[in-house]
Amino acid sequence: MSILMKQFLAVAIVAAVLPCAVPTTILAAEWEEYSPYYEDDAWYDVSEWLDGNDYNPTDEVVGVWDDEVYDATKVESDTDNDWYGYDTNDESDNWYYDYYDDDYAYYDSDDNDGLYDYSYTYYDFDNDAYYDAYTSSYDSDSDGSFDRFSYVTFGNQKESNESANANQTETQKKAKSEAQASKQHAVTGNVEKTKTVKVRSGERLVAQVASDKGQTIAVDLGPKDQKDQSSQSGQASQPMVKEGQQITAHGPMIKVGDKQVLLAQKVKVDNGQEQKINRSGRQISGKIAKMKTIKVREMEHQMVILDLSDGKQILVDLGPNDKLQVQLAEGDQIAVQGVPVKVQDKAVIIANSVTKGNEKAQIERTARKDKTKASS
Repeated sequence: MSILMKQFLAVAIVAAVLPCAVPTTILAAEWEEYSPYYEDDAWYDVSEWLDGNDYNPTDEVVGVWDDEVYDATKVESDTDNDWYGYDTNDESDNWYYDYYDDDYAYYDSDDNDGLYDYSYTYYDFDNDAYYDAYTSSYDSDSDGSFDRFSYVTFGNQKESNESANANQTETQKKAKSEAQASKQHAVTGNVEKTKTVKVRSGERLVAQVASDKGQTIAVDLGPKDQKDQSSQSGQASQPMVKEGQQITAHGPMIKVGDKQVLLAQKVKVDNGQEQKINRSGRQISGKIAKMKTIKVREMEHQMVILDLSDGKQILVDLGPNDKLQVQLAEGDQIAVQGVPVKVQDKAVIIANSVTKGNEKAQIERTARKDKTKASS
């Protein structure tokens, strides 16, 4: 491979592996070649740091990431990885699934043109509740359809090419099938029914909405315990939605099995204030036992080991050190929301937000847009 081609791929991969990046033009082919998120040198530093800590939590329950989502019999019988279905034969309740695999996804836009410029989706290939890879999707020409895709794995260089290629092929097929998710959709109507649906990250609230355009649409409203933040001051926060209320929801339209569902990113209930749906992942709290910076894709990332209340530990990637908006030190009690991934035999939480006391900050994992535009 020429030096020029290596530089070309390096620029493209940096944009791909930093969630929340919204480049205008992607310097990449339709699909990037297989590449690990943590390169060997960086992960060697982490492994050396963890030596002697008896840190190997992916074979046990840590932070309840993997103890209440999957029914093993369903997973084992699902040979084509389309994990969705019903827990009951009651046809009156079969307007939407009782469980489905929601492969954690994020959508972002830097303007109000009705399109998502960028999204990424995490995948768990072996159904162990830890994500193994993700794809980044871009709508580079703003035509309402994602047309550039990159694939990044949390494995390492020792992962077999056969396994890596098979997994990448699977994600290519799925990402391309959801290319139209670049469009932002909106639905306004009355909530006819609601139900709680099991997904790998917990439980979701799904509403059946009779839209003002005469359609019946399923709307995924995020975690079931999410509250309506527009309640009057001094009043207890109410459930996100109830039957009979009117809602307006915005988000991409995706397909789960034979069902279309609006994956709400923001919602307005009755005449309340519009609020964003929190899809940052599960929250986990602990005390910072150790801190270390490592180089990930030429950027210094802040890594911390958290001591959990049950006596176990978890490793957390807090993103680029120079973009972290909360001052942290060993001994601080913090809470993070994020996505559990598996790197070799180690669990890592890729944090999307961090809270210390009354300070809460979203974790920015952006490539420098100015540099990306200048290179186009």
